[in-house]
Amino acid sequence: MSFKGFYQHLCSNGHYWTTDVYEEMCPRCGEKAIWENIVDITNSSFDECDKRVDGHTELVLKLETKCSQCGNILERTYKIPKGRGKI
Repeated sequence: MSFKGFYQHLCSNGHYWTTDVYEEMCPRCGEKAIWENIVDITNSSFDECDKRVDGHTELVLKLETKCSQCGNILERTYKIPKGRGKI
């Protein structure tokens, strides 16, 4: 049986990224990950009642910066969750 899943990461600046292997450095700013969480989708992400069972953490948006010209999102930062992952 094989594993299917990915890691959720946050650096101290609140940048979020995911990888399928462990990666400590933020691709955006080069800071080390201070929070991580593994999401296991081997046997599906939801149960028969549509409840999430894969360990995914829904992050809380801290700040979103948009381009004043076109409205595209330039950067998002998230609050670091307490009590889960690596702190």
